[in-house]
Amino acid sequence: MKSAEKTADLDMGDFEMINGPGDGHDERPKQPTKGGTGSPKRRKGTIYIEAQVKPDYTGSLAKITTKLEVIFRSQCIHAVELDHEMIGEDLYAECFFPDCLHSLKAVDIVGTDDDYPFILVESHTVEINVYSLQDGKAAKTQEALSLCGDAMLLPSVGFGNAFEGLIFDGDIKQKLVVFMTNLLRFSCKPGHSSSSTVNRLVFLSGPPGTGKTSLSIGLAQKLAIRLNKTFGETILLQLNAATLLSQYFGQSAVKIHSIFEALAAQSAETPDTLLVLLIDEIESLAASRETASARNEVHDAVRATNALLTGVDLVRTNANVLIICTSNLSDSLDAAFIDRCGRHIRIPQPALAARYEILRHSINGLIEREIIKTPKVPLPTFRNAEYRIPTDFKTAGYTLQSLAYKLEDTGPAGQVVSARWLSQLAETALADELEPNAPPCTVADALELMSRYVKEVTCENKGSKRSQGTVATEYDGSVKKRKLQLTAGSSLSPVRVTDAHLFGETRSADLEGRADECIATFGEMEAEGYERSPEDIDYIAEKVIDQWQFNGGCCCYEIIGSRLRDYVEHGTPMNRDVSNLYEGSFILEFLEPHPSRDATVLIRATYKHDHPLCKQGKGHPQAPPLHLHFNQSETFQVLQGQVATVEGWSVATTVYTREDGPHEIKPWVPHSFNPVPDSPEDTVVLVWAHPDDVDEMMDRVFFTNLLMYVSDVHEKKVSLNPFQIMLTQHVSATAMIWFPTATWLGPLRWWVPWKVQALFAAAGRLIGLTPMMKRYTSEEEFAEIQKTKRT
Repeated sequence: MKSAEKTADLDMGDFEMINGPGDGHDERPKQPTKGGTGSPKRRKGTIYIEAQVKPDYTGSLAKITTKLEVIFRSQCIHAVELDHEMIGEDLYAECFFPDCLHSLKAVDIVGTDDDYPFILVESHTVEINVYSLQDGKAAKTQEALSLCGDAMLLPSVGFGNAFEGLIFDGDIKQKLVVFMTNLLRFSCKPGHSSSSTVNRLVFLSGPPGTGKTSLSIGLAQKLAIRLNKTFGETILLQLNAATLLSQYFGQSAVKIHSIFEALAAQSAETPDTLLVLLIDEIESLAASRETASARNEVHDAVRATNALLTGVDLVRTNANVLIICTSNLSDSLDAAFIDRCGRHIRIPQPALAARYEILRHSINGLIEREIIKTPKVPLPTFRNAEYRIPTDFKTAGYTLQSLAYKLEDTGPAGQVVSARWLSQLAETALADELEPNAPPCTVADALELMSRYVKEVTCENKGSKRSQGTVATEYDGSVKKRKLQLTAGSSLSPVRVTDAHLFGETRSADLEGRADECIATFGEMEAEGYERSPEDIDYIAEKVIDQWQFNGGCCCYEIIGSRLRDYVEHGTPMNRDVSNLYEGSFILEFLEPHPSRDATVLIRATYKHDHPLCKQGKGHPQAPPLHLHFNQSETFQVLQGQVATVEGWSVATTVYTREDGPHEIKPWVPHSFNPVPDSPEDTVVLVWAHPDDVDEMMDRVFFTNLLMYVSDVHEKKVSLNPFQIMLTQHVSATAMIWFPTATWLGPLRWWVPWKVQALFAAAGRLIGLTPMMKRYTSEEEFAEIQKTKRT
């Protein structure tokens, strides 16, 4: 369950320091505001790179680490994206990574105020961890530790991406890794007794199904990788407290004491090995002794608690021992145990962003297993799903977001949904509805089946409404229950809605079509012996209402609110004067970007498809040469028509349409774009640059000057001044690309053009030119630019 993007901020009350010196709240400095003064400088953070070698590699991991450090220091890698695979990526084609690497990713960034997922390497410290996955063989340990089952060497193949696959609201995972990494570092070097005042005991509590045990195992796996330069090996020991107490009733205290004695002995015997003891259902061993005495309960449980507390104290000075405990019943635990916990973390039920990401992750898993067809456009992340326009409720991202929203309060049997139930929802729904021999369904089909299944399990006790399951039960005796059969050309996706509707209204013809489908189904059933009933009308009416709701007719508050927001965002230009450029072939409008975009500019551009210039495609005068941006991403979304891009060092051309959704072109990626000559209609594109907290940015003033100047040059209203255009472009941290496919040139493909551009820009300033021209800049903005320049 990956950490949900841009979710609600984590309440620091979820992290409670129980033992040790005061641990104040994490007061992160606020992001500096534009035009503000006295803003704190951004802290230089650390980028954690994880490199996994291939299974057959038997060489030195230290040598691979050294090679990767040389590559990163050589400035061959300018930027990285979190959780993005670098091996085989065209962006890093000239880096020549070692052949023995199976995977190379930037997995985390710590100690910085920048939460943007694409990171410039030169402004951060890089920490590289090279590792190999163990094949699951048991490690040799003290005999008494056999009570914990097989001792497992980490990182293990069996746990693979256990940590990365976890999804929580906020940054619980990152904070937990940082805390434990620091605590083990504070505890002194391996082989020395611990001098830390905080117990290396982490307690995770929360409702069932929130991922506590999975987080514990994932944390052990992550620490085995993150600390492999300090600890040569990591061993995981798993103890089920309830099983131990029942299996050795009357002897549990003795067994617990022997486990901790053996753990201390193992720690002393292998000081360079990190020992992680996971105790599940700790309430069985650490129940409140005061409560037990008041209820005259058996003394074995009390003795077990005493033995546990003594054992925790016994290994406190062993710097290479980490204990992780989980419980659903934190209120029933003994106060002395809680007092010994170095960190108590409460894991909440997933909020909206986490629910969305869990569902998206499970659907992607079914796509990998070919149960669902691979979509042309992947499901967007929660953050990108919020970048929707007034007609985007037809897309899979919006449908999934609506489903996650509906699951806020109730799940099966009216219970609050858990992360475990959400992770199983997609597979359960498809298993319940699909014919065993049916071909892979589409993402839209899967989402409708999930919505249908959710409605059935949450509303099955409502007698006034008849679900599909009810109808099937009534004729099951004479007619075989029908399973959904998907054939080529069939679709369960929601009916299309006309673009003119702002609030998601569905055409009456579409609803009539849905009714006709239901009537046809009953007609087939009647031919097989089913008798019609007046109640069939209720069933068909419910299906029609479901279709209406599925297309935006329900959740009125949410839909209307988002529609109004999107209308303001996409429908209200900042300037009432629309700019018709390049002989009227290109229409330029600037919109006010919503804060969620984190953007410095939002443009709505229109290519007139029947204009002769648009028929030239790449020859259109607005189409820029191949270039890249150092600091900002450029994201575009086609609202209508088609737009073509040339992207990457391989200069591959791709045509995008409305169905493709937002597409982000990241920093350091060569690109260009142009109208498609044979587009059957005008092309309307939203373009925005982000993030908004960089020094050399692309903003409205920059695009106004650049596009209008090039248009005037084309229309021969002004003559081309190479010093002017180079200067204007230079201040936006943009460089041209020469000979992109000549990989042997490496970074010279952008470095040489950048230096030539810098030379022209410097010469332009010497002859009195300014990046922004008065001709295309308002007096107020030009004065503000000059004022900023002087300060």
